[in-house]
Amino acid sequence: MNYNRLLVLLVVAGCQPNYTSGKTECSDKEECPSGYSCSDDGTSSKHYCIDNKNLPNCLSGSKFYCSQSATCWAEPGACSTVTYCGTATNPSYAICITPGWVPDCNGSTCSPPGSTGTGGTKDAGAATGGTGGAGGGKTTIAGAGGSGGNKDAGGFDAIGIGGTIGLGGTSGRGGAGGAGGSTVVAPMCSGTPGYCSDNTTSASCAAELGCIWDSTYLDCSGTPLPCSSYSSGTYCAFSGCAWSGTLTCNATAVTTFCTGMTPSNACDTCVLNSCCSQFTNCYNDSNCYNGISGAYYDAYIACGVSCCKTACGY
Repeated sequence: MNYNRLLVLLVVAGCQPNYTSGKTECSDKEECPSGYSCSDDGTSSKHYCIDNKNLPNCLSGSKFYCSQSATCWAEPGACSTVTYCGTATNPSYAICITPGWVPDCNGSTCSPPGSTGTGGTKDAGAATGGTGGAGGGKTTIAGAGGSGGNKDAGGFDAIGIGGTIGLGGTSGRGGAGGAGGSTVVAPMCSGTPGYCSDNTTSASCAAELGCIWDSTYLDCSGTPLPCSSYSSGTYCAFSGCAWSGTLTCNATAVTTFCTGMTPSNACDTCVLNSCCSQFTNCYNDSNCYNGISGAYYDAYIACGVSCCKTACGY
């Protein structure tokens, strides 16, 4: 099974310079390519990717930059919360994920406005302010240039990617028919799905129902659902199953952008010749190219599978 051939073409193409520091917009998740930081200048909702080489205070692994405080961070945060601590626990700067929250310079948490201690809420009627409490609403912060914080008691990973995205469900078919008998409708998608461990990218792992991507260990695990679970011909074939329906090829015109690429196999050649527009849109859209998701991604995979099914081995 060749889950990753369509994705490999994007990666190979990405080796060519395509990002311009200060002009390429960050993704909707405030992400940029490796070596760039998403810069928030506090003046616009649009943020742009800055080459870390142009940010003297940033390490090469920096991902987020607050220009007003000239601070670099391992993950995005709310620049309006940046605070210089100068304490033993946080000798430099601290940042919170949520706007309006306040860093605890003597700990590793943030507290909502009006809180006291390490996350408890003030008692408005008490002379002494009361006890801070358990701090169930606090969220985690990271020191400048750090790699993230710890999960709080509520299980909320404030600076991690967090969460698992579930895909789809099982759709039933057919039903009772005839006089006293039943009609069995064969599923459009059949065959035997591949192992979850065959997927080497988060995108191919997410596309196979029942599989879960581990972003820490960068592997795919779980038990794949039967091929009959797929109602989409694109992802049926993309996941190694056989689609009995028709896959419509929506081929697009070839441009100089695609002819400028160097295909490494028959699959690349077919995609560049048949799906040039879909490939170009995905390559130039940060949500598709970096996030491996969205409408441009779905269109790219649909064209690649339907137009290049044989060449790409689906």
